[in-house]
Amino acid sequence: MPRGVLPESYYSRQPIQATDKPIALAKDFKPIEIKVLASIFGENFVSAVKEKLKAIGVPATVRRLSAPDFLQVIQSGDYDLLGSSYILNFPDADAALDPIDSRSSVRLGRFDSSHLMAKLDKLRSNDDNTQRLAQYSEAMGNFEQENYIIPMFRLRLPMLHRSDIQVPESSFRYEAELWKILWK
Repeated sequence: MPRGVLPESYYSRQPIQATDKPIALAKDFKPIEIKVLASIFGENFVSAVKEKLKAIGVPATVRRLSAPDFLQVIQSGDYDLLGSSYILNFPDADAALDPIDSRSSVRLGRFDSSHLMAKLDKLRSNDDNTQRLAQYSEAMGNFEQENYIIPMFRLRLPMLHRSDIQVPESSFRYEAELWKILWK
């Protein structure tokens, strides 16, 4: 969940410690398949990811894909990691769930989320917005930990945007906020 969708307590966790040291892998470890959307991630990004993974001893295939090919990969599940853009138009936890729902035809992730979805369905009926979002935060945090998911907010990637859009004093804005921003 990108910053702003859930309460601040969800984002207030210990940072993940990066490593430059080689890691030990199982002998039958298959190369990680990383697929990224070419219109979002450039060749320099792909090269940097390949070099970093190689330096720590993790074999990986990193490919930039066109939008139609990327959609086909999402539907087939032929990947280990995906790189795309944040596609929601407003900060709403319920709307952000569809891409991680195992039942979704265009889901992001190769994990079984049925347990999470059942839990969130029960929580959705809570009329107290603050309490409901706190429960969502706990459920999402547990789900991420169980499935080794790195939440988007921990990647610390700045928002990628067109050079002719002026985004004042910020590294991230929801698309719904762009109406307030002047286009040059």
